[in-house]
Amino acid sequence: METLESLHPRIRNFLRAVESSMAARFYPAKPVGRASDGWILVLEGSTDYVFSDGTAFSVRAGDLFYLARGSVYTMQVQTARYAFIFADFLFDLPDGVSLKSALLGSPAGAAEGLFRRLLVKWTAKKPGYLEDCFSLLYTIYAEILRARSGAYLPSDKRRQLEKGVRYLEAHYADESLTVGAIAAAADLSESHFRRLYRAAYGVPPLRSISLLRLERAKELICYSDLTFTEIARRTGFSDVYYFSRMFKREVGCTPSEYKNAHADVRGT
Repeated sequence: METLESLHPRIRNFLRAVESSMAARFYPAKPVGRASDGWILVLEGSTDYVFSDGTAFSVRAGDLFYLARGSVYTMQVQTARYAFIFADFLFDLPDGVSLKSALLGSPAGAAEGLFRRLLVKWTAKKPGYLEDCFSLLYTIYAEILRARSGAYLPSDKRRQLEKGVRYLEAHYADESLTVGAIAAAADLSESHFRRLYRAAYGVPPLRSISLLRLERAKELICYSDLTFTEIARRTGFSDVYYFSRMFKREVGCTPSEYKNAHADVRGT
């Protein structure tokens, strides 16, 4: 079977985006395999997946994984609640070629923000929504490929690094957040954490903090009535002027311009 990295398949059809949850119990395999490809982002809890070919992996909050079309598997939900967002789609694969389900880890960047934007676009079904969904799906795909092509790390170091990533994603809106605090959460020195993070994800941790803040800011601009000053405060920027400069530099337009360009999604 091929891998996502080696094949780089195109996405042929987007089918749906759903947020759901399951209770703690054993879920037997369905008689037939999955009808579509799928990416799943775990929001809460943990679950063990066992596939018909003997492959098995455990997923937990913050993990992103791929379920291949045709795969047959059982699930043992380990926690009282297992919550997730999933996107179903179809890869355009050559005849006779199939992909293998895989745990993709915790890609850097605003993974949950991307999935939630995908969910909103799909649910609202405003003009151009399908094109927006494809764009977001490819953005998620790019995040996956960047994370998967990172430098090899021993499993213990990878687990430590992911502890830091989860801390970053939970506290990015805290204005006082520092790389030192993230490194401490990963039980690593700051310099060691910076090296591992950049090697694994291709960007320094400070940039990831900025990107996460801006992704959240874009959501608030589109789907809330908050002022830019309040949005800046809620997303960890020291003041609205710094927020506006960073937004212009990274997004390519001012917050006001972004709000006007996305006025059609307000009220969804």
